[in-house]
Amino acid sequence: MSDPTDQHIRMLMQRASSYLAQGNTASAIEMLKQVLGVDPNLAAPHTLLSFLLLDQNRLHAAGHEAALGLELDPESDYAHRGMGAVCVAQRKFKLAREHLDAAIQIDPENPDNRTALAELYSLEGDLKQARAELDRAIALAPDSAETLVALARNCLAQGEINGAERFAKEALATEPEHASALVTLGHVHLRRGNIEAARDHAIWVLSTDPAKREALLLMAHTKARSNPFIGFWWRFSVWLGELGNQRTILVLLGAYLAQRVASIYTEQQGMPLTSDIISYLWLGVCVYSWVGPGLFHNVVKKELEGVKLRNF
Repeated sequence: MSDPTDQHIRMLMQRASSYLAQGNTASAIEMLKQVLGVDPNLAAPHTLLSFLLLDQNRLHAAGHEAALGLELDPESDYAHRGMGAVCVAQRKFKLAREHLDAAIQIDPENPDNRTALAELYSLEGDLKQARAELDRAIALAPDSAETLVALARNCLAQGEINGAERFAKEALATEPEHASALVTLGHVHLRRGNIEAARDHAIWVLSTDPAKREALLLMAHTKARSNPFIGFWWRFSVWLGELGNQRTILVLLGAYLAQRVASIYTEQQGMPLTSDIISYLWLGVCVYSWVGPGLFHNVVKKELEGVKLRNF
C-alpha cells in the first residue's frame, strides 16, 4: 500500500502541472508551496518553482529555487535545465550553455533540453541554429506543445507568419489552453494587423492569470500598434527585427549613406533648401527612432504596473 504522504504530494504536483498548462502561474505556485511544506527536500518542485518565478520575472527567487533543485539532485537534467533558464534570464549565456549542455548529456532524448538550448541560440541571434535544435526536439516528441510554441516563435522572428500560425495552432490542438501558444497566436494576428484578435488572445490568457507577463506584453504591443504615433515605429522595429542583426546594420548604414549622398548632391546642384530639407528629415528620423522605444516602454510599464505580485 502506498504512503499517504506520497499520494498527497503526487496529487499536489498534478494540480500544479494542470494550473501551469492553463497558464495560471499563481495557483501553480501555491500548489508547489504546499508540496514543499510537506517535503522540502524534493528537487523537482524546487526546479519547477524556479520556472514559475521566472515567468513572474522574479529572478532572485528563481535563482534560489533553481540552486536548491540542483543541490538536491545534481544528476538531474531537469535541475540543470532550470539553472540554465535562470542563467539565460540573467544574461549569463556562457554559464547557461554549460548547464544546458550538461542537461543534454544526461538525457539527450529529452526534447525539452533541446528546446531550452534553442532559446539560448535565439537570444544570441542565431535563429538558424535555434531552428536546428527545435527540429531535433520535435523529432523526439512531435506532440510537445512547448516545442511547437518555440517553433512558432522562431518562425515569427524570421517573418514566417504562416509557419508561426501553423505551429501555434498545432500546439493548441495538443493543449487547447496553452498560454504561450495563445499569446504567440495573438502576435501572429498582430503582425497581420488584426489588433482586436490579438487583444482577445491576450485577454483570454489574462482571464486565467492576470499576472501573466507575456500576455501583458502582448496587450502592450496591441496598444502600441493601434497608436498612430508609436504604431509606425512598432512596425519598423518589427521589420528590422525580422532582417536579423547583420542585415539591419546594412539597411541603416545604407539609409545613412543615401541621405548623405542626396544632401551633398542637391547642395552641389545649387539646391541648398532641398539639401537642408533632406538633412532635417534625417534628423527627424533619428529623433523619432530615439523617442519611439521610450514611448513603447512607457506603454509596457503602464500595462505592468497594475500587477502586484504577492511575495513568495
